[in-house]
Amino acid sequence: MTISERTDGSPATDAPVSSKNEWDRLEEVVVGRLDGAAANTPAIPRDETRKDLQAFAKQLTAEGVEVRRPEAAPYERTFETVDWKERGFSSACPRDGVLVVGDQIIETPLGWRARYYDTDALRPLFFSYFQAGARWISAPRPELKEELYEEPRGDWLDGTTPPVVVGENEPILAASDVARCDRDLFVMRTASTNRQGITWLRRHLGTAHAVHEIEPRKQFAGPLDTVFVPLGPGEVMVRDDAVDPEALPAACRDWNIRSAPQGGDAVATNLLVLGPKRAMVEASQTSMIEALRSWGFEVIPVPLAGYAALGGSLRRATLDIRRAT
Repeated sequence: MTISERTDGSPATDAPVSSKNEWDRLEEVVVGRLDGAAANTPAIPRDETRKDLQAFAKQLTAEGVEVRRPEAAPYERTFETVDWKERGFSSACPRDGVLVVGDQIIETPLGWRARYYDTDALRPLFFSYFQAGARWISAPRPELKEELYEEPRGDWLDGTTPPVVVGENEPILAASDVARCDRDLFVMRTASTNRQGITWLRRHLGTAHAVHEIEPRKQFAGPLDTVFVPLGPGEVMVRDDAVDPEALPAACRDWNIRSAPQGGDAVATNLLVLGPKRAMVEASQTSMIEALRSWGFEVIPVPLAGYAALGGSLRRATLDIRRAT
């Protein structure tokens, strides 16, 4: 399937991009691609996961969601700036580097050199949305010089110490460290998101949105969407070992705060909400499936275990484009 194709062949609508939260009914989504992934992409069962992604896309289509896929791109190619040389990564995780806020596509400044051109495989699609009326902006592309990176120190959640931590030399922001709840956005500093990145987002969005920072119990490699998961209006699930419910920003303290099942991990919590009280969850995560059903959710299990090597699951593999308002 090419970049210009929808899985059902339907034409574009008058509102090409419209997504302001994580729970309204999903109408259109991008599903990532492993084709062309570089060898330095974490080791996953490539062929099996590629088939799972294709099945996931078909399942979303069966649920009435329009699905787009990026073109396969040769991420094995080496590229360089005046300061460093690197090979690419993949387009498997489109949500890491792109934040959709309302009718606006925001390409965020990632701190991984290998992912410097991650979003390029999506650019033709973004241009088509722009031509149809969407707003499209890219944050200042970072230099990623050696002085940006620091050696991790102290205790890290799950004992997962990242290889490096970004300092404050320039704005760095992983879009997957941001949760959208209508006017309120929640963000966390991680190994891959710094205060300068949060400041850039806050200034860019202006008074139309409030950007609240969440403080983790321990230093956290990320992403936020594996420990703080909005489920609906005034309803959020958190991993208690990562986030203290009593210390959440005031904007969500009167919400219904649900605790993720004990022993949960990035695969379990990195679910995709399809709409009110409906969610897709990785099929092997039985505790999460049971918990959601006990909270009144209809749950659709989806096999995508291979994404565990990428630090997530169904949500990591997708990017919301349009949700019903």
